[in-house]
Parts: sequence; structure tokens; C-alpha cells
Amino acid sequence: MEDDPYGELRYRGSAVPPLASISDRTIYLGSFSKVGAPGMRLGWLRAPADLLRTLVTVKQAADLHTSTVDQAAAAAYLAHNDLDAHIARLCKEYGARRDAMIAALPATVPPGTTWSDPDGGMFVWLRLPGDADSAVLLKEALLNDVAFVPGAPFFATTPDHATFRMSFTTNTVEEIGEGMARLAKVLR
Repeated sequence: MEDDPYGELRYRGSAVPPLASISDRTIYLGSFSKVGAPGMRLGWLRAPADLLRTLVTVKQAADLHTSTVDQAAAAAYLAHNDLDAHIARLCKEYGARRDAMIAALPATVPPGTTWSDPDGGMFVWLRLPGDADSAVLLKEALLNDVAFVPGAPFFATTPDHATFRMSFTTNTVEEIGEGMARLAKVLR
């Protein structure tokens, strides 16, 4: 099973081919919401033919029906627009936003903080030093009109409460600068 909602959002380096491109036994999942329209919760899967009937049954048991309106809107969009060109524009803009966030981090976070420098996707992951608790810090951040997502719920086993995730896709470069300044007041 390969869940790849962010694979097309690449800002540097070569594209990473999906595992499904080298194995016909891979179930490949994608999402229109990451590259098309964030509020449009449409996904797809590619699977071996012998699994499709079972997967359709499982999906029907889980949610009965995907929004017909959303499906029709996506079909109309795809019929009249160049999705690849749209993704290229997203990559250019999101890359600049990622760069702005990464550049602001040294002045935003306390010494000893580590973070990812992603080649693609939508998020920067951070780990604060010591025994920080990002869920507690989030409450203070919200009082300063800035937010992030605590990392602990993303761990399958032992959560690391000092981790959190920040999105660089939803705000402009200027807004990211302001948000990082607000976050610095909380973290420093």
C-alpha cells in the first residue's frame, strides 16, 4: 500500500517514482485535495484488478457514497484545465513559501531545535529540545494568533511530545514571516 498525496509537490531534486511504478502488486492512493482544491475531499486508488471488487465493497461499507457534486466539479475542472501546469505553479509558489519558513527558523526556535528541510510536501517537522510539550505550547501560540499541529498524535507507538508540524502552503511568504515572528515570542 502506497499513500502518496504529496508526491507531485516537489520543490527540488528529481521526482521520486512511486513504488507502484515498479510493482503491479501495489495499491496506490492519491488525493485531489492536495493538488487540486483543498476543500474537495476526493481521492483515488490504483490497485491490481483482482483486488478492486473487494476494495470497492470495503469503501462502500465505510462511507456509502462520495459526493457527486465534488466528483462532477473535479471532472469539469480536469476537462477544461491543465492540471500539470497548475501543479507546476503550486510547486513554484510552495517552494518559495517553504524557503521562507526554513530561512526564518533559526531566529524563531530555541537553540537545540531540529527540523526537516523537505524537498516536497506541505510541512516542516520540528523537534524542540528537552522535554517541551508542543500541545501546551500550542495554547500559548493560539493566544498570539499563530498555530501548528502537535506531533504526538502522529506517532504509532511512543509519542514524542516535543515535536510539531508546520504547514508552509496556506500562507504567503509575508504572512509566514509574520507568523514566525509571533511563534518566536512563544518558543524563545
